[in-house]
Amino acid sequence: MKKINFLLACIIALVVGCYTQTQHPPSEVIEVSEVDLINKEISSNPSAGGRRDRRRGNSFYVDPINGSMDNPGSSDFPWKTLEEVVKNNLIETKDKNGNIINQGSPIHSGDTIVLRSGFHGHVQIKNAFNDRKITVISENGEDPKLAELELISVKNWKFSGLTISPEFSNKAIRTNYIVVLGDNGNQGPTSNVELVNSHIFTSSTPPETLSSGDWKLAKIGVLLGRKATNLRVRNNYIQTTEFGISAAAPGSIVEGNVVTDFSKDGIRLISSNTIVKYNVIKNNYVVNVNHDDGIQGFSYNGVDLTDSSVVGNIILNRDKKGNPYPGELQGIGFFDGPFYDFLLQDNVVMSFTWHGLAIYDSVGGKIQSNFLYTPDEIGNNIGARITLGTKNKGVDIINLLAGNIAHHYLFEESELSKNVLNLDIDDMSEDSQILFMKRLNSMLGFINATYGEVHNKSTKKRINEEFMLNGPSYLFN
Repeated sequence: MKKINFLLACIIALVVGCYTQTQHPPSEVIEVSEVDLINKEISSNPSAGGRRDRRRGNSFYVDPINGSMDNPGSSDFPWKTLEEVVKNNLIETKDKNGNIINQGSPIHSGDTIVLRSGFHGHVQIKNAFNDRKITVISENGEDPKLAELELISVKNWKFSGLTISPEFSNKAIRTNYIVVLGDNGNQGPTSNVELVNSHIFTSSTPPETLSSGDWKLAKIGVLLGRKATNLRVRNNYIQTTEFGISAAAPGSIVEGNVVTDFSKDGIRLISSNTIVKYNVIKNNYVVNVNHDDGIQGFSYNGVDLTDSSVVGNIILNRDKKGNPYPGELQGIGFFDGPFYDFLLQDNVVMSFTWHGLAIYDSVGGKIQSNFLYTPDEIGNNIGARITLGTKNKGVDIINLLAGNIAHHYLFEESELSKNVLNLDIDDMSEDSQILFMKRLNSMLGFINATYGEVHNKSTKKRINEEFMLNGPSYLFN
């Protein structure tokens, strides 16, 4: 029945002509900045100690420079650090069974914790299930810093506008991850957590000056843990990491992030019902034996992956000069399946190797409107290709491939595949670099309009301006 429904959907789609080559990603509603919305709310919320509005919530303030834990947490008399707020049990919450924890504490579900500039410590929040979301946010114009953020067995939390790096502390972080969302949930699974508009990195040292030894000390940026569901990681700038984002939590969204300067994979997608969309992934450093991927997916422990999407991502081997450890970056690699009902669409990839997009043992997949490119300067007749392969997992490989542009196509099980309306970039009338830059500008324009041309926390553009002005040939001049 699944095969019949899938093939029927393909026929309908072809009738309405949706698999012609697209120049723009699907339309979406452009969202207002969540930082702006919450800061607007802060101005109207009562200060701590005032009358509590259960519908709107109160705002509490934390200031490492001018605050004191003896204060009431108001704007004029703030607490000192977020770590101390948590350790002093100032947040009333519940356990997974609904039993109240820290009853009578000032902070409740629906409240906002406003952070000011300074170091807020090593923050770990455990066993904290809120009825409504508690928001932790930087105050306008402020730059609160954390060494790490670890959330274990929690529900309904949001963190926005933070700078998080282990370099802010002489004390080692607890794990190899700078941010942990929901792993090790012995007190209950984590759900409904957001991390947005933040800057996350191992080191602020220019990555081009780091030694191979420095790179081997790099941490993983963000973990969406396997004991979690419904997480959202949105519009963060993540750099100088081993892996940028590891998405193992089902039902999650990873969107609008920049992952740059990493030594293994940019994003790992190892969960079902997860969306990875409109991220910019670029600049890998080859300092180990890992075969680096912009986005890599695989099943584990015998658990099949189903119904995940990879849409509108930009993956660039590099967008700047000066990398002392250059090497190949595979674009999108899903090698160890099987994968059921995956959507790979509208991705723009510049790869210096054959694997522009590869998916093995895919059942019911839709691979459409992707653009895969390799600069002529790479030579050796290398051109990024789409590979539909198998590792003999015993599944029927039935997929729809339509409206893609690549240098080559490799379908190991072509008799079981639907190959519709794909184009060879080398046979097109325009220069391949011109075609690539058209698609790149179109996708980047959409991402910039949705998430901002300049990342609001790191103050960095999503792609190097010189690269966008001059194209890939800039890298080789």
